[in-house]
Amino acid sequence: MVGDTSLPSATPDYMRISDMVGDVASSLLWLESQSRQWPPPITSGTLGPMDRGMATMLALLGMIVGFFTGRAYQAAQRARADWKRTRATIPLLRRTFLNLFGSAAGWILIVGVVAAALIGWTVSGATAHHAPKPAATVQSTR
Repeated sequence: MVGDTSLPSATPDYMRISDMVGDVASSLLWLESQSRQWPPPITSGTLGPMDRGMATMLALLGMIVGFFTGRAYQAAQRARADWKRTRATIPLLRRTFLNLFGSAAGWILIVGVVAAALIGWTVSGATAHHAPKPAATVQSTR
């Protein structure tokens, strides 16, 4: 190479390749020795007693949270379905309310007019000739 002033490496390329092959071979031997122990026995697992307890607690906590989240989701779905049914009946209910309210208001108006007429008739004196006359007063002679 032109301009390359570096010194050649002390180890030839074939030796470096042989070292890499040796590393791969030793890695494969180690992997084979480990695979004889797979799956690892529970007593010699990577999780110690405290870690297993923590994993169990986390699993239980996840199930509890999932249970209550699912219940809340079901309740929300039921409420949404109920709201849709109720919303569909609102026009009918509104019409019924207005009809009943109009009927009650009409009766209240009629009763109010009759009461006002009776009060007015009583106050006007139209019934004065039928009213009883007051008793005469008695003077004492003492």
